[in-house]
Amino acid sequence: MLLPSRIILERAGVPTLHVTGSGRVKSDRSRNLKSVSFVLFCAFSLCAFAQDQGIRYDVSIRGVDNSALRDILNGVSECVQLKDRHPASLALLRRRAQNDKPKLEQALHSEGYYGCSVQLGIDTKSEPVRVTFTVAPGPLYKLDQINVDWGGHTPVPAARVKPDTLGIKSGDSARARAIIDAGDAVLAHLKRHGYPYPSLAKRDVVVDHATHKVNVTYSIDPGARAHFGPTTFKGLRTVHEDYLQNKLPWKPGDPYDSDKVVAARKMLAELGLFQSFDVAIASSVEPSGALPVTIEVTESKHRTIAAGISFKTEEGAGASVSWEHRNITGRGDTLSIEAHASNLSSGLRTTYLRPEFQRPDQSLTAKLDAGVEQPDAYTSHKVSAEIHITRTLSKQLTASAGIGLKTARVEQQDETDQYSLLYFPLRGRWDRRDNRTDPHKGGMLTLHFTPYFGTGDADSYFFKTTAEYRHYVKITDKLVLAGRTKIGTILGASRDGVPPDERFYAGGGSSVRGYDYATLSPLDDKDPIGGRSLFEVSMEARRRLNDTVGLVLFVDGGEAFESTYPDFSETLRWGTGVGVRVFTPAGPLRIDFAVPLNPRDGVDNAFQIYASFGHSF
Repeated sequence: MLLPSRIILERAGVPTLHVTGSGRVKSDRSRNLKSVSFVLFCAFSLCAFAQDQGIRYDVSIRGVDNSALRDILNGVSECVQLKDRHPASLALLRRRAQNDKPKLEQALHSEGYYGCSVQLGIDTKSEPVRVTFTVAPGPLYKLDQINVDWGGHTPVPAARVKPDTLGIKSGDSARARAIIDAGDAVLAHLKRHGYPYPSLAKRDVVVDHATHKVNVTYSIDPGARAHFGPTTFKGLRTVHEDYLQNKLPWKPGDPYDSDKVVAARKMLAELGLFQSFDVAIASSVEPSGALPVTIEVTESKHRTIAAGISFKTEEGAGASVSWEHRNITGRGDTLSIEAHASNLSSGLRTTYLRPEFQRPDQSLTAKLDAGVEQPDAYTSHKVSAEIHITRTLSKQLTASAGIGLKTARVEQQDETDQYSLLYFPLRGRWDRRDNRTDPHKGGMLTLHFTPYFGTGDADSYFFKTTAEYRHYVKITDKLVLAGRTKIGTILGASRDGVPPDERFYAGGGSSVRGYDYATLSPLDDKDPIGGRSLFEVSMEARRRLNDTVGLVLFVDGGEAFESTYPDFSETLRWGTGVGVRVFTPAGPLRIDFAVPLNPRDGVDNAFQIYASFGHSF
């Protein structure tokens, strides 16, 4: 009758299980390395010769139907991994194969096959020599009892381990990695609930070969319970300390939580105010239970000058230059000034951003815009001012509301209108993307609703609404499918009562590629005049070739309509093409070549080329 065996799991490499004659399993490795200069010299001298003149062999591992398990065994076998490095003699081949036997057994143990056996066969008469490992995995052992022993130091209720904390449960496969990870999960749980320095005193794993069950006991020393003590900042020059203290995710006296320390590091990184920083937790808990924190920072330069260029067939070359100060008053508020110019538009924008306006989860943004837009549809000379407040409602959800004033003179089809609009923008965003500049999965929904109240030639009021959803699906590590759809409508005024530069238009590098910017709309003698509704849809297959370059295949469709809501009985315009992405620290540089699939005679060009930073969506 087989007796239960006590084993200890090791971390290095694949967890190894060595069974002793007494029934105890110990992780005890020993290597006797003999290195003599003469031996090394001879080995290197004969290396090239042995590579070609050594013993050629084939190797196979039989008896394993599970492909994942077979891959693990192939990965630990030197005979498999070094097959192209021929041993110099048959004796060396035998030694290589015999060394593989315990490695294969250890790998099987690590996957829960504690009753396995491995037989080795070497057929020296075949050409090449045939090495065969015949594996009998045996039954897959299951976890039975899982216990946590606190050694008389039972934590407070908030820190006690719940069944789902471990990540394993009775009936699961007794995989070594899962057993090790469960112990780490207990320590991580304690660190999130007031115990900064817990330790795993012992991990006992008892294998019962008679029942094919495994019992696990974790002996945990939780250490001293602690709360956050005073937080000290070092290295500040222009950033106000009280601003940073208010942004910390803890207050003195709060129970220690390792997740809050991680959140503090993320906050410091996202501020963009520091070249480097270090969040250091005291190495021991004070008798009062306080755990002091020291944050040492090196401030970065807060002023930045940037310049950029772009090229699109529809508008030719474009250029921009900007200046930004990210710490105007010492509280992380930002002032930026940007000038841009191209054949389609030119202008100057000034933006002021005040974080934590009135409350920690709220920011204030003020903008002043002046410029000229001159697509094919119209020419607009405009000045606008806007101020809005944005509140973070959750990790994924933000909302904003504000007020703006716009004055413009617009020319369309030899007619000039001058108007002023008072508007109240309301915006919402639900963002579940894993990365803002290069998303691989998740999605983002944005909603804009803006009531306009006008004077002059514009109707007294109208309401403009847009909704857009983007979604990303990661097929493999290098292939992402992306989709986008957008819909818009204008209520409360006739088309002619809406200023031309506030109507809907489709077409362009961020809309329907293959068509000129803002040319997809109702036409008047081949001239676009804009619509009161909009529909757009885009699909992309993004394939990374390496860390630097990727390819994109895309198809876009869309149209602006005269009716209040999109009229799908009318023709949608489609474009398709291929693009190149060059990935940089600032985001992807994109170059797209697109052709219209159903162009309009005398209106649309044969192709379009776009080059700028960032994905199309």
